[in-house]
Amino acid sequence: SVSVCAVCHPTCYTCNGPFNTNCLSCAPGNNRNLVSSRCDCKTHYYDMSNTCYVCDYSCENCTGGLNSQCSTCLTSSFRTLTSTTCPCNFGYFDGGVAVCQPCDYSCTGCVTSSTNCLSCNATNHRTMAGSACPCNAGYVDTLVAMCSSCHYSCVTCIATVSTACSTCNADRSLSGGQ
Repeated sequence: SVSVCAVCHPTCYTCNGPFNTNCLSCAPGNNRNLVSSRCDCKTHYYDMSNTCYVCDYSCENCTGGLNSQCSTCLTSSFRTLTSTTCPCNFGYFDGGVAVCQPCDYSCTGCVTSSTNCLSCNATNHRTMAGSACPCNAGYVDTLVAMCSSCHYSCVTCIATVSTACSTCNADRSLSGGQ
């Protein structure tokens, strides 16, 4: 019997039978790793016609003919696989990079930016106003999710201090901002 030297599969740099797909090494610079005698695309790449293409920034791995057809998501990027996409988890927004960015403390959900709120948490004494979640009257924003009550003498207060009244109860008058 005569032995014939077959050309290695295009994904292999070197191979050793019985099949041309039994890779010994992968061609450098082709974004492939040797895995069980195969040259698979590296993480964040997908194979199309023996060429590895980069996946969309939102995918950990992707398949098919589209770089945005995700097969896995990177959970440390605050993304969860939904059908074939990796949207940001609730409480985060997609800023056009792999890692989702957190929403502002005042929002329970946001889109396009941290302060473009989709919803507010009523138990934090916040109500939607356009795309923001300001504190309700009688409460002050102290730069945390939960609004604090204004001082008992105030109807409304300003800044981050509960005693800085902007309006007072009927039995009091505004004097020096308090």
